[in-house]
Amino acid sequence: TSPDHPVADAYRAAKPMPYDAPSWAMTAALYAGRSKAGYFKVSDPGVFVVKEDGSLAFTPQAGGKHQFLTLDPEQKEKILADYVQLASAKPVPPKRFFKKAVVDPDQKDAADQKDAADQKDAADQKDAADEKPVAAAAQN
Repeated sequence: TSPDHPVADAYRAAKPMPYDAPSWAMTAALYAGRSKAGYFKVSDPGVFVVKEDGSLAFTPQAGGKHQFLTLDPEQKEKILADYVQLASAKPVPPKRFFKKAVVDPDQKDAADQKDAADQKDAADQKDAADEKPVAAAAQN
């Protein structure tokens, strides 16, 4: 795994590696991103309540708004392999520029001109930022 990955950092911060740890967050993330992959079985609806000792209790209930996941034993090796692959993946940088939707053709021309100006300003700012370290180094 990557030494700079945030998931690995969190596990290392919890206690010395290696150790087995509950993987509820990873399970939730895997299910959220790949719910149709069949890794887990989903319970019938019900309700979770927090008990006095802080643990959770699940009560099946028609129309309940909660469900829980259980491991499909046939998928265990695939799940473990995907956990390792996903936790080791290099994070994808976010996209920062979005096109604005314009309906009126006259406004579209103005929006295109503004987008072009915004892109030029961003490029000029980047160029200026790139030049500052060189100028500072030349002064030293």
